[in-house]
Amino acid sequence: MKKIIFFPFVLLAVMVFTGCEKVVDIDLKDSQSKPVVEGLVTDQPGMSYVKLSGSGSYFNAMNPGFISGAQVEITDGNGIKTIFHETTPGVYLPDASFAGIVGQSYSLKVATGSSILVAQSFMRKVTAIEQIKTKFFEENNAEGKEAGYYVYVSFHELPGAGDSYKIDLFVNGNSRVAHPDDLFYFDDRFVDGGHAVDWEFHQRVEKGDSITLKMFSLTADGYKFYDAMYHISDAGGLFGKNPANIPTNIQGDAYGFFSASSVSTKSAIAE
Repeated sequence: MKKIIFFPFVLLAVMVFTGCEKVVDIDLKDSQSKPVVEGLVTDQPGMSYVKLSGSGSYFNAMNPGFISGAQVEITDGNGIKTIFHETTPGVYLPDASFAGIVGQSYSLKVATGSSILVAQSFMRKVTAIEQIKTKFFEENNAEGKEAGYYVYVSFHELPGAGDSYKIDLFVNGNSRVAHPDDLFYFDDRFVDGGHAVDWEFHQRVEKGDSITLKMFSLTADGYKFYDAMYHISDAGGLFGKNPANIPTNIQGDAYGFFSASSVSTKSAIAE
């Protein structure tokens, strides 16, 4: 059974079983190594990137096998092309002023060696983060939590069915999304147009920590991608798993995913 999970990890969480889908583990050999594409275009300057590596990185996090020397470009729905330049091994960035536009489609093209990889994504609107709160729980609390501070987010979901989102947690400037259990993603089936109040992140923080939440819009394919990432057992971090079992929108002999997302950001201090 494939489980579609409505996040976050609170009492409102609902698990819905929607049909049978068998996942078959594939034992990838070195000779079957393929490029892995991780691409993101956002409506905020300085947040778009494309990362290229070999699929060997899924099995050996200490040797990611970055792919250098590729030609990477993004083209919007009006035919305007933007070149992404390699800034560090395997990481390709546009000019600092580049930002996508909500309601536009974006096409990715990667030329590496004799391979041409392409993908498309549509940038949907994201709702604004309304409030970030933190709450301290003592030892032996009624909720059964480990003692510490926890982060809560509130927002008004956009009206109209079919929206999906992902929220990333940053603490003191560092991402706290390192494992599948850290993924905080959801669709609007149970909250369409409603007010989400005090949805909880499971990661603990410390008093005085700088908390930043970044909320991304997702396409339906993007939701399926993160849902698959969550359900495949952890093996070396968020991307440390068999890529053959994760859906991709990359056309060509490759793994990975390309997303166009609008972003809402809000920060607070844990207190």
